[in-house]
Amino acid sequence: MKPTTLRDFDGLAPNVYIGMNTAGPGASAIYIRGIGYADIEKTQSPQVGVIVDGIQMGSSTGQLIDTFDVESIEINRGPQGVLFGKNTIGGNIVVNRVKPKFNDFGINASAEAGNFNSRQVKLRLNVPLVEDQLALKLGVIDRSRDGFYTNQNIGGTAGDVDFSSMTAALRWAPSDTFEATLTYDNIDDTSQIPPQDPRYDGSNPFVTLADKREPTTYDVDQIGLRATLDLTDNVTLYSVTGWHDGADGVNQDFDGAGIGGLAIPFAQLHTLREQEFEVLTQEIRIAGSINDNLDFMVGYYYYDSQLDFMQRTNNILQLPLPVVGAIVGIPGLTACDGPGFLPFRANPTVGDVFCQFPNAKSTQISAQDVSSDAFFGSLTWRPVDNLEIMVGMRHIQEETSAQTAYYDHSTGTFDTGGTDTEHDFTGLPSVLSPNGYDANDSWDDTIWTTSMNYAFTDNNRVYASYSQGFRSGGFSIRSARDPSEAPFDPETADQIEIGSKNELLDGRLHLNIAYYRIERESGQFSSIISLPPGSIPGTTTIINNGGTSTTDGWELESRWMINENFTLSLNYGSLNVDNGTVSIACQFLDGCASSVPGGAPDPDGTIRTLGGNSDSRQPESTFAVNLAYDQEIGAGTLFANIGYKKTGEYLLVNTGAGAENRTYDGDYAQVDARIAYDIQLANDATLSLSLFGKNLTDELYREQALFLGGGTMLLPSGGPNTGFQGWGAPRTYAFEVRYSM
Repeated sequence: MKPTTLRDFDGLAPNVYIGMNTAGPGASAIYIRGIGYADIEKTQSPQVGVIVDGIQMGSSTGQLIDTFDVESIEINRGPQGVLFGKNTIGGNIVVNRVKPKFNDFGINASAEAGNFNSRQVKLRLNVPLVEDQLALKLGVIDRSRDGFYTNQNIGGTAGDVDFSSMTAALRWAPSDTFEATLTYDNIDDTSQIPPQDPRYDGSNPFVTLADKREPTTYDVDQIGLRATLDLTDNVTLYSVTGWHDGADGVNQDFDGAGIGGLAIPFAQLHTLREQEFEVLTQEIRIAGSINDNLDFMVGYYYYDSQLDFMQRTNNILQLPLPVVGAIVGIPGLTACDGPGFLPFRANPTVGDVFCQFPNAKSTQISAQDVSSDAFFGSLTWRPVDNLEIMVGMRHIQEETSAQTAYYDHSTGTFDTGGTDTEHDFTGLPSVLSPNGYDANDSWDDTIWTTSMNYAFTDNNRVYASYSQGFRSGGFSIRSARDPSEAPFDPETADQIEIGSKNELLDGRLHLNIAYYRIERESGQFSSIISLPPGSIPGTTTIINNGGTSTTDGWELESRWMINENFTLSLNYGSLNVDNGTVSIACQFLDGCASSVPGGAPDPDGTIRTLGGNSDSRQPESTFAVNLAYDQEIGAGTLFANIGYKKTGEYLLVNTGAGAENRTYDGDYAQVDARIAYDIQLANDATLSLSLFGKNLTDELYREQALFLGGGTMLLPSGGPNTGFQGWGAPRTYAFEVRYSM
């Protein structure tokens, strides 16, 4: 395979799902062992953390990092919050980038071109400055691509990529006991989001009828400082400081269609979301040995984030004529613009079948501050040479303050301008809504981990571990109906894992097998609920807490060097989930959408019972196999590999009442392949030519979906429910030239 971003590592480890979220630039939907985060809000930390050079990313935005400068990637499954970062109850992905090297000038440059007019240029320079003491690394990335979608409404492509970044790292080692690396990164991403596709015609989903472009902005400056100081021969001080200052914006067409579409309850749901997110982290560890058999580690972790959020919403509600008649008190209404009801208008396509409400315009202004402290430590004891026992603990204290205010700019009229001015509310009324809130709260917990590792030969060992995870509570930034609905509670997880790691056949076969069991309490999940006419801004998001969920399964990883030319890698993961039931009143889950297709809404207080079946992105099995070949030919080496991965069926979205509102996807397979020829040049330089393709069978699958009408039916016409689907990438291929020395 040829990875471009972290997204391309999906399926290459058991029970690891790495998807994308279309509501933000570089945003992820990462799940490990069925636990993860597919939403976009920065008011919730992802359950799977991405840690780059020791610094945990504060939100899902930007998590799908470019992999050009990556030296190693480690995936840790299950709760990791004792020894890594914060809120990582599902696991983490630890990324280490290439360090500057002291005494060698180096260059790594590549150029790539492929279908969909894709182009990439990447360059990394290593510049030694002072022998054995000072070195500089410089890197730039520029990639672009036409979108996979064709817009049949306004023309052109949709989902275009336009990404650039630069990095500079300075490594300094003035003595044998001290070393520090200072890194600066800048990211400038003006890609479009993959469009919301409300229509699927059965053969080609890569079309959209959106009536506007959907650009994003993502401008990031970040600094990281990693330092180590040997206090004694046996004790070392580690310090990792991170600062992230990011601004992102998304201009989004949630309804994915023109104003004459037939979806309800929204004929138009257009948002302009702008955020500034600043994060400061500091971690200090002291690790060392008390004697030959006992090691220790103690540390302190500090996290502070500040979020400033503004969203402008311009939406048009659309309801069937009889429903509008009931709202205005005329059950027999025969026309949308009947006498006394001139603010309404008929749908431009089908007339009075659907009535449209005037544009509802609103601005949300929000802020959130999070401060988290943690003290942690561990002891590792080796009572005999082949037995190691570890116990660790972390005490967490987290405090959050949040404010949200909504302003209504509606005038009871319809827009006459185009989409270029739809979010310019200058000169319009500005009425403060009572639905905002100003709140704060704090949470604390102490979590534990312990493990035992026994090596019964030099190359074979068994292990057992127990770990706890904690994810803090908070406030829903998109709560827009009642302030009492904003808070949500923490969630916790406990995992037991046993396994064996082995090298067999004189090291030619690596075979790892593990069994795990996770019990999760009060798992947080989002419910996006459409608001009735007269409400702002159109939807509200409630973060609910679930019941008890138990997951267990097996994982197999193997790598077999068949001979000097062929290597076979294989992984398999299984998930068996028992989601305990939890009862939630319908107004907090789905807005009391009808539990009978086409029926009247259920009354408030109607109890929905959830659980007893799978939850989001919990496939019963995942499988991947890769065959690699290398052979010296002429002045170079030929490399080739082909990979196959299969993801079982999983729940993609649950919009509330009734089994008919559960939408499944998965059960798809993908084939990737690459062939390359490395030519050895003078001065230890290498010229590499490679051709690669992804999803060669052009498998069709969805990565995300959202339905706002209470059901999941999306007809070719776009109705009856407003909603969208996001599709995985089709077949792609490219040719790359790389030079390195």
